[in-house]
Amino acid sequence: MFKRAVKDKDAKDAKDKKATSPAPQAATPALAASGSQGGSSVGSNGPASASSALTPPSPTGSVGSNFSYDGSVKLANPRLAGLMVEEGGEKLTLKAPRLATALSALLALRVEIPTTGQSGKVKLSPYTLVKDAIQLIIREMGVKTDEPFGMLAKIIKDGAEVGLWLLEERTLWSYQLEELFTTVREVTNEILSQHPFLEKQQYALYLTRESLWLNDAETLASYQLGVQDMVEFKQRTAATEEKAKSVLLDIGLPEHGTTRKLLVPLTTTVAEVITMLLRKAAVIDTSNYGLYLLPNANRPGIWMEDYKFLASFQLESREQLEFKSKFKQFSIEIHLASRARPPHSENKPIVLKPLVDDSATVAEAIDMVITEYSLNSNRNYGLFMYDDEQQPPERKLFDIGNKEFLVFRAIRKNMRCALASEPQHVESVSLDVDEVASLICETVARRFGLPQTAAYRLRHDAPTGPVVLQASQSLFDAGVPDEALLLLFLDPLAPKVARSLGTVKRALSRTDSRLVEVDYEVNIWDEGPDSDANILLETQPDSEGNRQVRAASFNKLVERLTDSKMADLKFVKTFLLTYQSFTSPERLLQKLIERYNVVRAPNSSYSDFQVTQRSIQARVCNALKLWMESPQPDFEGNEELQEAVLSFIRETVSVDAPKLAKALRNAMQKAKLGGAMRERNFGCDDNAPEVKVPKNMNENLNLIDFDPEEIARQLTLIDFRLFASIKPAELLGQAWNKESHHHRAMNVMALIKRINDVGSLVATAILVPKDPKTRARAYSTFITVASHLFNMNNYSTCMAVVGGINNSAIMRLKHTKKEIDKKLLKRLADMEKSLSPEKNYREMRDLLHKVNPPCFPYLGVYTSDLTFLDDGNPNFIGELVNVEKRRLVFNIITDLITFQDKPYNFMPFPELKSMLLNFDVINDKELYEYSLKREPRE
Repeated sequence: MFKRAVKDKDAKDAKDKKATSPAPQAATPALAASGSQGGSSVGSNGPASASSALTPPSPTGSVGSNFSYDGSVKLANPRLAGLMVEEGGEKLTLKAPRLATALSALLALRVEIPTTGQSGKVKLSPYTLVKDAIQLIIREMGVKTDEPFGMLAKIIKDGAEVGLWLLEERTLWSYQLEELFTTVREVTNEILSQHPFLEKQQYALYLTRESLWLNDAETLASYQLGVQDMVEFKQRTAATEEKAKSVLLDIGLPEHGTTRKLLVPLTTTVAEVITMLLRKAAVIDTSNYGLYLLPNANRPGIWMEDYKFLASFQLESREQLEFKSKFKQFSIEIHLASRARPPHSENKPIVLKPLVDDSATVAEAIDMVITEYSLNSNRNYGLFMYDDEQQPPERKLFDIGNKEFLVFRAIRKNMRCALASEPQHVESVSLDVDEVASLICETVARRFGLPQTAAYRLRHDAPTGPVVLQASQSLFDAGVPDEALLLLFLDPLAPKVARSLGTVKRALSRTDSRLVEVDYEVNIWDEGPDSDANILLETQPDSEGNRQVRAASFNKLVERLTDSKMADLKFVKTFLLTYQSFTSPERLLQKLIERYNVVRAPNSSYSDFQVTQRSIQARVCNALKLWMESPQPDFEGNEELQEAVLSFIRETVSVDAPKLAKALRNAMQKAKLGGAMRERNFGCDDNAPEVKVPKNMNENLNLIDFDPEEIARQLTLIDFRLFASIKPAELLGQAWNKESHHHRAMNVMALIKRINDVGSLVATAILVPKDPKTRARAYSTFITVASHLFNMNNYSTCMAVVGGINNSAIMRLKHTKKEIDKKLLKRLADMEKSLSPEKNYREMRDLLHKVNPPCFPYLGVYTSDLTFLDDGNPNFIGELVNVEKRRLVFNIITDLITFQDKPYNFMPFPELKSMLLNFDVINDKELYEYSLKREPRE
């Protein structure tokens, strides 16, 4: 079911406004109200009482003539004071409503007088003219001022100074002022005062739409009544008040990420539950919302009808529900040829935003669009994902998800195409007949292996002779018959910009130029054959029979990456992990697209070309898929790059190879979710050890009062998360060593800072205690913490803790050290030896070589290797990228990031984590001053 299609929200809002507000009698100028607004306290006179001077005149008609004593009185919206809309929604009139006295309830307004600082509540008739209201406000609020009061201003938004002048000759209700203060009790009392013979306790107001009795203590405004709402004043029988068993409802609000609990009688209606819920949950527009009873072992999930009692659903004592929209809003972009588009739509994108329930199908959506635009039902239309995947007609729209952008267009047709120079080679090409000819030329040129850098035109034979299509004309607009033969020919005068590179070029304009060190201007198909000028190979083949590349131009590297005759997976992995040391993601994508657009070699047969073309295009798609699946998260958060890839899939690959396009779409979806998936991997499972909580846990505990092993666990959870966030590209080009490049290694810099912070924390915690024994206890605690870290294979944080213990301010504390157990000092010495940088961290490398994950290696081991390698090897050999260097860099980085895949399985301890992260540390200078105070020089 489709609720409605919203084509133009502004137009819709204007129409709604026109149907619910009177035509203005004069122009209503907006203004900035002068002076400050009054304070929030009520003025000295307080709210005005409903005096006879302010009582509105009753509309004509008999008050009691439509009243029956069995509780059948109905009244229109009391807030709108009898305003009703004639059929058609265009003309507004005042009619004598049933029970007119109730409808003439006073309008309670909050009034502020900036010049005097007064504010208060005043009750006025909705029929009062603005000029009379001014005088009544002055009198009721006791305003004493010599300044004339000539106008009222309606404040558009609380706290704002921008308002709307109210014209003197118009009534208050014509401005649709919100009635915020009138309570349900005031309305019922007003009705009962006109009919004293009624039993006060037996009558109340009943909102028909929600089958809900209105609460006497609530204001009418709190029920968000609309013009269409009908309120009944009727008798409450004993049966309706009968006590019943209660049910505990756990009501989730998926769109807000919260849950509310309500204990209600089974005699409560669903509408009443919704109203109770709205008191606790801020939901702006509830017109499409409802309660959904979640499925369990005994029943499927169902929407609960508003008018039914809870008892009718056979609920258990506790139930899980969701309060959510019964409809989802979808965005459907309409792609139509010029003569199929609605009048006055020009060439701007048309977007429909229908509200859809959970039963609506793709076929129904297609029918809706066809009906909406009076399209030719004989044409075949489809609904596509934005990456051009066609959706099956029977698929439910809810299964797609309303965050996806859908495209409505004609289903492609297989058209006969050929080159004007080779009309004998006819190919069936899948074309969108609503697409302009210039873009269709691109598709046909690619199919026949023509360069994408040239410009082409299309023609076909008609009974009257050859017809050349205009570049901006679609096949459908030109009336090209389905059986026509389309001939492609070169147009040397027309400028050319390849569609498939358009989004990439926009992204390239924002690329960091400092990363681009090689020449990209030569198209990959103009590079020429292999030679010493563009590629250098090893003289001897490797174990797999491949001659490894020593150095090559960027074009030749991309050729090798997508070679149709050689599958060198190690080269592919090396390239994808290190390419950002000489180029950018956007440049790489540009070259992959160039490579995909295979150019037919001169004098090659068309059949041979087709074999080569399919093979290279498959290799390009495979390389792109491997790129999206690589450890290098280049696509996370890079919306420009994502859109460029999706554009290539949608406009190119899906036309040539739908199966390849589907595989790429799936890979892109995983690449976009990569960060979230890694985040989920940090959770612990049932095998995680229990948290060691101190027996006397309280907010006054010191850090050393916690168990040393638990301190080690929480330090590991905090620090490993930083380590796992490091991206391979951050380890290229010594970005961490160059201040101007720190922005390219944000996570590396964060981890380095964290290591230093942990060392400062340890030194501070040891030095702060004045008592030597307490200092010795802290000293011992951190040796034990370091030992646990070492045993957990967390060599990084262990190095930081040992570094804090070995701070010069700590090392000099001879008296403190005397209090420490010798076994602990021996353990410290053993760890220092294992972590020592001597002989290029030889002992630590042995540990890392033998370790079983999880492991958190010390980053310095790898950055020292990368620095040595980078300083000792050039980036380029002549004009060619030094691939041998990148191969060595790949090995080092791969050894490091392998440890990111296996996180630690510890339970978080929030209180201890907070203490570790927010510990007040002392800088090195102050630490030494503290050290001298604790143990002065002898």
